[in-house]
Amino acid sequence: AESVSSTVSDRKKMTELLFQKFSCPGVFFSRAPVLSCYASARSTGIVLDLGATHSRSSVVQDGFLLQDTLKLSETAGNSLANVTLQKIRSVDKESGDGASVDVIPDYAFTKSYLADGTAKVKMVENLQVQKTYERYFQREICKDFFQKICCVDPSTYRSDQKVTPPNKKLDTSIDQDSEPSPGLACKPYKLPDGTQIETKELRYSIPEKLFEDSTSNPAIHKLVMNSASLIGSVDLRKEALGSIVLCGGLSSCAGIPERLQLEMTNRLQKTSRPRVIVAKPDARKNLAWIGGSIVASLGDFRPMFISKEEYNEEGSRVLEKKCP
Repeated sequence: AESVSSTVSDRKKMTELLFQKFSCPGVFFSRAPVLSCYASARSTGIVLDLGATHSRSSVVQDGFLLQDTLKLSETAGNSLANVTLQKIRSVDKESGDGASVDVIPDYAFTKSYLADGTAKVKMVENLQVQKTYERYFQREICKDFFQKICCVDPSTYRSDQKVTPPNKKLDTSIDQDSEPSPGLACKPYKLPDGTQIETKELRYSIPEKLFEDSTSNPAIHKLVMNSASLIGSVDLRKEALGSIVLCGGLSSCAGIPERLQLEMTNRLQKTSRPRVIVAKPDARKNLAWIGGSIVASLGDFRPMFISKEEYNEEGSRVLEKKCP
């Protein structure tokens, strides 16, 4: 699986490394959005990949990526983890002493349990770690919080507005772990040091940033629409909008598929029928790899990959022939 941002020189260097250093018998490159489409049983569609560093939207036509339709936004997993960290730190502790909650990684404390079952936390003394090391573990905790607690309001979220349950009639293939409950349900989360936080505002306001539009970082539904607007053929545009493939680790957040379907339908219902294609939550973050395994298992795949003998004879030119 090859990133959409990978250049021709990157592909040449990777091929040289695989053949000369690792002695691979053969290689084959395919763009990640193309493989995600294959994993969804489609060869044409718009792939919305919500990853760690970027949210990406691109169009795939008959198994080929239309590179000019690629649209990016920096509102992604890492940026939302930073927002989550700031939001958690703004929550006051239940003790009422005015202190704020802090996200403390596992390595920074020891935990022992008393006879009554309560946990006693003792901070590690003279602990010296790099800020980047501490930041990494804090970000992992925030990502866990986001995936387990956060939920997207199927309508536009406001802090003074109750959340309505998602429309069950939406034409999507959704397999969620839990059903959203009506109203702003408060779901508790326990940090590694045992601090428990319960807040309604955090659960819904953080993932709402995916749908907040700005000039530099468009909302995710705007990414899809911007990619679709670059398709010249009207028929192809309608076909692609009918197969919007949602993937990436961030897409496992509850409510994103329904909200994306709602946003797309409200804006395009007069011209086309957008449809969001969603795999199971656990499969979305590995959808490109699943697509790659499907391609590799095909009976006619063997003639497709580049052998070491072909590479030795033709060099990097063979990449343009077999991996366009």
